[in-house]
Amino acid sequence: MLEYEDPDDWMRDAVVPFESENALEPFTAGEKSVASDKVAAIYSRCTSHGRNRHLSVIVRLTREGGAGAAAQRQGLIDLARGTASYAHDAARCDVAVDSAQ
Repeated sequence: MLEYEDPDDWMRDAVVPFESENALEPFTAGEKSVASDKVAAIYSRCTSHGRNRHLSVIVRLTREGGAGAAAQRQGLIDLARGTASYAHDAARCDVAVDSAQ
């Protein structure tokens, strides 16, 4: 598991391989969150049992349907938030996914 001091380093290493940095737009969730119509990703803090860690969730669209770009982006954001929330609950993190860090 990799940990990043700078969330921008996480974005470049983990998200940019799936989508160009210029196509990614921020949204509110975790410490760093970005999305396009092809990918949504959240990097969020997880303080659990006194240890500070981070969780990373990346959701990619591999097959396009009939929705427009804005609807695809919002759908990916919703899926990423739900997945990150589930992961935080399963890891018993003390910090909520939707809180700005």
